Amino acid sequence: MELQSADFTFWYSIVLGGAIAVILATSLCLSVVRSLYPRPVARWFRRACHKTGQVIRLLHSIPHSHATVLVLLFLINVLSTAVHVHGYSDVSRRTARMSVINVACLAMGARMNAVADLALVPLPLYFRVHYLLGVLAILEAAIHAGIALALQTHPMNQAPNVAPLTATAGMALLLLSSVGPIRVYFYEWFMKAHVVLFLAVCIAVRVHLNNSEYHKPPLLYLVVAAGIYLSVNMMRLAYALYRNVARGGAKPCATMHEVVYHRTGHNDILLTDTVQLHICLARSWKPRAGQYVYITVPSASSLAFLESHPFYIYQTLQEHDKTIITIIAQRRKGFTRQLSRPQLKAAVGYSAIVEGPFGRELDLSGYGTVLLFATGTGIIGQIGYVAQLLDNYDAHDAKARGVKLFWQMDCELHMAWVQETMQSLLARDRDLILNIQLFVCGEFLSRKTVKGDIKRLGLRITQTFCAMDTPCVIAHELHERKGRTIVSLCVDKLTNQAIRRAVCQEADRGVVVEELDFRPYQSVRKHTARKTGSDQKDRGQAV
Repeated sequence: MELQSADFTFWYSIVLGGAIAVILATSLCLSVVRSLYPRPVARWFRRACHKTGQVIRLLHSIPHSHATVLVLLFLINVLSTAVHVHGYSDVSRRTARMSVINVACLAMGARMNAVADLALVPLPLYFRVHYLLGVLAILEAAIHAGIALALQTHPMNQAPNVAPLTATAGMALLLLSSVGPIRVYFYEWFMKAHVVLFLAVCIAVRVHLNNSEYHKPPLLYLVVAAGIYLSVNMMRLAYALYRNVARGGAKPCATMHEVVYHRTGHNDILLTDTVQLHICLARSWKPRAGQYVYITVPSASSLAFLESHPFYIYQTLQEHDKTIITIIAQRRKGFTRQLSRPQLKAAVGYSAIVEGPFGRELDLSGYGTVLLFATGTGIIGQIGYVAQLLDNYDAHDAKARGVKLFWQMDCELHMAWVQETMQSLLARDRDLILNIQLFVCGEFLSRKTVKGDIKRLGLRITQTFCAMDTPCVIAHELHERKGRTIVSLCVDKLTNQAIRRAVCQEADRGVVVEELDFRPYQSVRKHTARKTGSDQKDRGQAV
């Protein structure tokens, strides 16, 4: 029997939708079983993920399991479009339907943190799939529009026939705005423009399909997209209301605090590029290691109520039956710059909106060697795992015989972010399993310090005044490792690629590489503080 052109696109929608449903259902069942039998399920899940990660070794910059998913998704799109075609008009119809199906999946948005956690899907994998689906939707829409123009099957002086070009142009703008440098530089506007352009694309597609019926493809796919978009946003709204409104009208309140670099025998230095937020939560909850929240402080600026940024949770405090979380925010552009304005007084409490907590907690208890890498503010995401490992080790609930933390920073003053916490963790480590290595790339405090100097700050903490030599560090640590090893990454993109490349070159099966949900910004070498004295140069303000 001859297959019709719609069959492949129809089955693609069935397979893609079914895969999403199976993942959600399976993950929900696993969550229930894991709560009843946590240890056996955790061991099985780790083994399954480790085997899946060895399937393909195409890229150094992303996990192998992620590459497998992306390659399979790309191939399925190509096959669904190219197999058993009957001329250019058939290709045009198929690419149009494939584009609409992929757009329906994009309706879940990039802020699917809660669903990603529920489905046990790593957020970086979700971002990569989201980006690939967007690229495929644009390419398929462009092919459809190009073939229609070439064949001139429809007059271009009618709105339904101009709509495909409008939708393709809107998708192209979406892709352009998603380019890394543009997205980072215009982050606040990127998120809003992304939503507006997506809605414009959906409207243009609807105009193009004005003669279609709602209960039949391809308009049915657009209806599904609208349902997904509304459901996801209603879920986000309900979760945000639950976290931010408690009985008695209690709401989150944020206070700004200064960050100070303490020096023995010298004046302390006030960091001018960092602010610490203490947020008193409306409802008490206990964050886990590696979790993060989205923060909005409407009083920060006139448009701050539209801005929501992710931050890793640094510390949790309990005061008078209230839970207070601590956030470290480094001043850059937009929202974080507004937070460090002198107009925001430390003693004043400002209303805040908190979304979260989100993020998967890595289970590090089954590894003999744990290597934690961080650059810049990524140290905030990793420091919680160090505390967790020490707690589990004291409770005889961890196999770790060596925990090593590697942190590369742009400025020596940034030690103040976690200075006291590091000293506290080293003091708790009675069995000497923790070792900390710091790498300072520039802006040294002392004029006598030169690149390449090594300074010992304690028995198990050293400070090297140069960038981290990633291949040498990985080779040495994997040679000296004890038992199964995990490498946890919360680093910028270039460092991530270098570490993965070094691990692949070692080709050691006993090593698992994991990355936290968010990467810190790419390292920038700029002065971050004001001139305060002859030996401090442009680094901070003496206090």
